[in-house]
Amino acid sequence: MLEIILRTRTAPLSLSLKQLEEKGMVIRRKNPEDNRFTYVRLTEEGQMKIAAYCEEKLRR
Repeated sequence: MLEIILRTRTAPLSLSLKQLEEKGMVIRRKNPEDNRFTYVRLTEEGQMKIAAYCEEKLRR
């Protein structure tokens, strides 16, 4: 579903999410009922970095 919203293909999206996961920004886990789907959520660090980014954008 995220690939539809972002209008991208699955492979590039998976690579981006893997990189974000390695940086501690997101957590991914497979849907236990349907292995085709993966849940993605921001970590606390990811939330703080996005908040800092938004604050910086507002100051400009």
